[in-house]
Amino acid sequence: MALPEPGEEDVDPFHRTVSQRQHVSVSRAIGAGLSPGLQHVTATGSVIAQFDAGDAGSLVDRRPLGRLQWLSLVLCFLTGSLDGFDGQSIGLVAPSIAKHFGLPVASFAPVFAFGLFGMAVGALVLGRVSDRIGRRTAIMLALVVMAVFSLASAVVQTRGQLIAVRFLISIGLGGAIPVIATYVAEIAPARIRGIAICLLAASIPCGGMLAGLVTGAVMPLYGWRAIFVIGGLVPLANLLAIMVLLPESLRFLESRRDKVDAAQGMQRRLWPQAPVEPATAAGRAPVPSLPLTALFAAGRLRNTLVLSTAFFMNVWLVYFIISWFPTLLLSAGLAAQVGPRAIAGFSFGGLLGTLAQGPLMARFGHRGPIVTEFVVFAMLAAGLAVLPVEATVVEALAFALGWMCQGAQGGLNVAAAVAFPTSIRATGMGFVSACGRVGAIVGAIVGGALIALHLPVHVIFLLMAVPASVAAAALTLMRSGRILSTEPHDA
Repeated sequence: MALPEPGEEDVDPFHRTVSQRQHVSVSRAIGAGLSPGLQHVTATGSVIAQFDAGDAGSLVDRRPLGRLQWLSLVLCFLTGSLDGFDGQSIGLVAPSIAKHFGLPVASFAPVFAFGLFGMAVGALVLGRVSDRIGRRTAIMLALVVMAVFSLASAVVQTRGQLIAVRFLISIGLGGAIPVIATYVAEIAPARIRGIAICLLAASIPCGGMLAGLVTGAVMPLYGWRAIFVIGGLVPLANLLAIMVLLPESLRFLESRRDKVDAAQGMQRRLWPQAPVEPATAAGRAPVPSLPLTALFAAGRLRNTLVLSTAFFMNVWLVYFIISWFPTLLLSAGLAAQVGPRAIAGFSFGGLLGTLAQGPLMARFGHRGPIVTEFVVFAMLAAGLAVLPVEATVVEALAFALGWMCQGAQGGLNVAAAVAFPTSIRATGMGFVSACGRVGAIVGAIVGGALIALHLPVHVIFLLMAVPASVAAAALTLMRSGRILSTEPHDA
């Protein structure tokens, strides 16, 4: 298994055989340990996928993007934006809640810590649920959890109650992102898959910006509880839309022998004008429900460890910068307003980097852009350590740092969404996402520890290059070659 090269497009989406698809002889396929079928070859000649003739993944790639697929991508974007909305809104309302309860804002650290822990738990749990009973069901379950416990947040009376409901709502938030990333990877054709997943990643900062606008307009009039009411009603509306409109992943349905009729019915929904093709799952043995330990089996171990390391290190960096960068700049003698401006630039650079990541990966492949971004991040961190600590320098570098590490995160989401077979894809995506959430906790804690040691600011800036360098080194170990269906009967 390894990272594919997205960006391949068929000349005629309703024909299986085009210039970039060639039959693999049975003898060659068996000799290579693969099932016979079709190979998908990039313009540079690298093999990116092995498909059976009637395979759902091949069908999605060959046919044009239908109206229902477009609608599904929009619904996934809206679901992803809920993560950003909630994450930003709790930070914005925390001072008002603290004042209401007569507590110092610093006492709300456990609220944020348990929120991150809940996200890690949710990524693991809902990833497993998705691989067992379906992507659509897992997404709806995540939305129910978000809605119920966001509304519950509006009626809490103590800090302890708030910690409990923040942990529970974060299970839904943390579980939703890996599941919808898995869903997008399976419903989007290969030619736009990377771009679609990066756009999904961009939905999170978009939700954060919306939270700022809504909180600024609503809280002065109706108080902080109204923000949680809005945060509960929006997931409910999204849930209703998904119940009516969102189809199950065709790739997931065809991976289950007992879902063959459902898979063929889904073909009719997705492409009403096209002929229904026979499902390859009809002659298969049932796909077993693989345990979490299957991520560490032969053939998957390296990719699991590499992606887990990269997620951990990168999310560590993001949360370290968001949590402690303003404090570091203040201790370096800069004006108080420089820190917020630098973080705004970091976030804006991250949004642009995420949007640019899809086209970059379509042009240059998966691994190259991500490794390059981590290397450039390390160089920028070193520059921050040696250049004069001035407002213009710091703000420009913060923008570039955001572009690099958050753009790389978009790329890592793409890599993780396609690095595991269908039967364990959401579990794998959930596991590496959980590693990222643990990295967020570590980043916040390590930042505080470094500041408590009274290290010089330029030394702390230089230390930021270490996680980026580790992530870049890990990704160079990623196996290259085939992806998605190197295992028998994987769709």
